[in-house]
Amino acid sequence: MPFPFGPIIPVQSNSVVLYDQGFEAAALGNLGTLSSFGAGGLSLTRASAATVQISASQIDSTPTTDQACIGSPGLGWQGLVMHESWINELKDSRDITTANWTAGGGSSTSGFSATAPDGAATVCRYNLASGALGRYYNLATSIKHDSSFWARATSGTNSYQANLGSANLGGSLTTTWQRVNNEVQNGGGFNLFGSARTSEGTNAARDWLVDLCCISRSVSNVITQWPGEAIITSGGTATRAGETLSIGGSNIVSAGQISLELSVYPRAAIGSYNATNQLYLFYVDANNWMRIDTSTSKVTAAIAGGTVTSATAISFAQYDKLEMFAQAGGGGNAYFSYRVNGGATTVLLNTALAGNYASSTTNILSGGAVFSCWLNHLTTYSFTNKPVWA
Repeated sequence: MPFPFGPIIPVQSNSVVLYDQGFEAAALGNLGTLSSFGAGGLSLTRASAATVQISASQIDSTPTTDQACIGSPGLGWQGLVMHESWINELKDSRDITTANWTAGGGSSTSGFSATAPDGAATVCRYNLASGALGRYYNLATSIKHDSSFWARATSGTNSYQANLGSANLGGSLTTTWQRVNNEVQNGGGFNLFGSARTSEGTNAARDWLVDLCCISRSVSNVITQWPGEAIITSGGTATRAGETLSIGGSNIVSAGQISLELSVYPRAAIGSYNATNQLYLFYVDANNWMRIDTSTSKVTAAIAGGTVTSATAISFAQYDKLEMFAQAGGGGNAYFSYRVNGGATTVLLNTALAGNYASSTTNILSGGAVFSCWLNHLTTYSFTNKPVWA
């Protein structure tokens, strides 16, 4: 069976692999619709268009419904984007001159000729004299959001200042785009400043370009504390649907047991995922799944309706390389182990759990809820087998 999206990672001779797929070498950006890799191969669905960040200075805005995204924040790694459903409540993300924005001092120009982060031909220019306050977008809400925009100097070097909720942000700009982000904005305003008030930095003339402004949150209206993908709006709010990744039963179930190895890069530290959005590793129905409980950081497995939960919690930071191995069913123990950045293995769960795993299409990192992350590699194993590190 071919592996067009990345190399096969060698496994030890005592392990039997059912299915193996990597995204380490896949082309960044719009991957198109995932094809079936043999009978019951991987498939991905998403009920909306999407954007995907592909480097520290670029995004791809071409993915449409059900098209997979390979993303990277520019930190030297990449993966298949898994992202819960979000809404951008800022109604004009690419034009700060509209009536949805409140005008301040200085000059804001739409349609300025410059290449945008996604390759579009025009952006907004923001040219303000010393002492002038800039554009303002107010959002009346107490729910924490992820607020962000993309900025670069119009020419040469310059600087930006902004207030996103309660956070005063500022920094230097070159002619290379960069993303400015506040992950815990608690409602309030989205301010793009040309000059400073008391606590907002240096009072100076500024000339810079701005694009892709977002005040985004989960559609379930829960606290959002991590940077998501940009959502383009024009005159109203817009929603990015979440991904569902699935694999056929013959590629993941062996003798009533599921044995799944995942390598991911989390979008947030474990404590920054919302406590009501569980992080599912696999899910087939309400009686067969394994997940990280975000309220306790413990791992729970369910097989044929029975459940067991780890005594201790998992721990990982934002952008760690998180390798996990989950095994359950087949009359054996429910087992979960993990390691972070290639370090020591920690076994959190190794407890008897009767019953067979349902031999059906299984959702990976999705189903019950989406585990928002970049999926780097996925491997499944036959009955009782596992990677040596686990």
